[in-house]
Amino acid sequence: MTFLPGRVTCPLAGVGNRPADASNRLAVDDPATEVTVDRAAGRITIADDRACAQKTVLADLVWLAQGIDEAGRATPFTIHAEITKLGHAFSIDIHTHEPSKLPRARLAYEPFEIDAVDGDRRTMLLNLKKLAFVASHNPLARRLSGALTTTRDHLPAHQDPAAPGYRVIDRSIGIGALGRGLMLVRVRIASLAASNAPLIARGSLADMLRDGSWELSIEALTDRWLPELVQRDLFLFQMSDVPLLAPVARGGLRAGQTLGFRTIAGSGEIRLDDATAPFPAALDASRAYLEYHMLGSLIAEAVAR
Repeated sequence: MTFLPGRVTCPLAGVGNRPADASNRLAVDDPATEVTVDRAAGRITIADDRACAQKTVLADLVWLAQGIDEAGRATPFTIHAEITKLGHAFSIDIHTHEPSKLPRARLAYEPFEIDAVDGDRRTMLLNLKKLAFVASHNPLARRLSGALTTTRDHLPAHQDPAAPGYRVIDRSIGIGALGRGLMLVRVRIASLAASNAPLIARGSLADMLRDGSWELSIEALTDRWLPELVQRDLFLFQMSDVPLLAPVARGGLRAGQTLGFRTIAGSGEIRLDDATAPFPAALDASRAYLEYHMLGSLIAEAVAR
């Protein structure tokens, strides 16, 4: 896992240890895949000589990008590319995850091209023209998919910001329409200390995470699709080797289970249901989830409203 610097400043810059311009995340699934990044040429080369008997993920690249309106206001979104291989043939799935009504008067992202090499054969998977097309267009199929995302808000009508347990966000997210459908997860950002009250009043998610005591939690509401997705998330967010999460690494997050990241007075913890363990990277993991994950970006967008 590596983060590549780019021209976009991260939405949650200042949270955790990752630099403000480390806005592009590259994950490589297997040591057999060699990846070279030529920043001067803006080129990523993926070399893998294996004949893969089944479709195999080689690398995962996410750009943090911005859609900018006529007045210069920037709205964050992500561009996601997954590079796979079947036999000796490479392929790429590239698409955006974006809020509704993303402004596109101007776009900002790092212009990477991607090549794949197998032996003496080189394949261009992504050139700048294709990247620009993906960034500037939201296909009908993805617009329909976004329209079918359903949320349910669980925030109480009145909360005391000075009371531990104050929730900045508490909502279920799923697929469906008109408030019906299959709810996948319930996500919460909850205060763990009365001293968070001034941060809550300030309304900056970055300030809340950096300076306060919080928990970001994800509760599974179904066993359909989600277990496999969470297993993949453990790899992408560098949690596969955390002993507390060994059951999740084996079988995914099951319905009724809750995974949480806590930052308490500068120290980090991870929680699985009622069990906790030290996790120094909790702040960095929370930031990465909110910036790079499709569900996490929905949470960050809701807090920013």
